[in-house]
Amino acid sequence: MAYRAKFRRGDDGGITITFPEIPFAISGTFDEKEAEAQARDCLEEAIASLVARGEPLPHPKRPRKGERLIAVPAVTAAKALLNAAVRERKITQRQLASRLKVDQKEVRRMLDPHSRATKIGRLEEALASFGITVAVCVPPESLGWAPESRRAR
Repeated sequence: MAYRAKFRRGDDGGITITFPEIPFAISGTFDEKEAEAQARDCLEEAIASLVARGEPLPHPKRPRKGERLIAVPAVTAAKALLNAAVRERKITQRQLASRLKVDQKEVRRMLDPHSRATKIGRLEEALASFGITVAVCVPPESLGWAPESRRAR
């Protein structure tokens, strides 16, 4: 799960970071090196805020020229998807606990977007109970690999 971000440098030298699909997610910094991390933190908190309020997540769109894709941390994305599955299927926390054969406290932690107590493997199991498969996608450019079309021949 990743969202487009716009990085704009202002007259004062500061960088403003916005997310077109999440208008309330705005951050800024004066440090170019810190901008990407600032964007990730802002996006993570925005997604957690939507989840906590029970609001649907906006559908990510392809980046346009000058925009960058910012990935939502895996645990936050998994919690957001689990919350959406529970909400769509109108399942209570008690029903989910029974389905997963765990204590209701663990389900509360799994659904809490701010809790760091749940491991990704446990969230993966919970999502699988809804028929949702978790997959990790690592963009080749983040590994230093050039896309096929740009490689020297």
